[in-house]
Amino acid sequence: MTWNIRGLNAPNKWRLIKRQIDEAKGDIWVLKETKRNKSKIDMQMRVWRQWTRKFVEVDGASGGIGIIWNPLVVKGEVVDEGKHWQQCKITLLSNNESFFIYNIYGPTATPEKRELWNLISSKLDGCNRVKSIISWDFNATFNDQEKAGGIQRPSVTQRDFQNYIDRNSLIDIVPKNGVFT
Repeated sequence: MTWNIRGLNAPNKWRLIKRQIDEAKGDIWVLKETKRNKSKIDMQMRVWRQWTRKFVEVDGASGGIGIIWNPLVVKGEVVDEGKHWQQCKITLLSNNESFFIYNIYGPTATPEKRELWNLISSKLDGCNRVKSIISWDFNATFNDQEKAGGIQRPSVTQRDFQNYIDRNSLIDIVPKNGVFT
């Protein structure tokens, strides 16, 4: 399950997340936009002793990503991480199959976006294109229908984003809930 939670500062948000995890029975959760520092998240999640977790520190009151997994079902290892991304190797205990999950919450500035896109491309190339899932809030759009507000015109960033998706043979999966992918 991948989820942009838009902040973990409210107590009712913790209850919602706990309920969703219990109901969905997912074994891997990829979270974005925690807006909370790692030590506070660890303190809140201490009641979920069975879950292994790794969060990236937030930058002020924005951003923040993390991945949690059920160690009874999967073996997880965060291989590398940065301010906006995590690379986690997952191995299914049932059949020993491995793959990578990239958890990415993209920056808003265009030069930083391009830098991150290039970094992730090199990571994908570096692991010889092993099966990978990229859970990414790109902070970029394909077209004006995905854009909320502002001027409605094709931008260089939209073209660059489409080229990035095509160049890396990524597949855009339609989300179960929500408008954006």
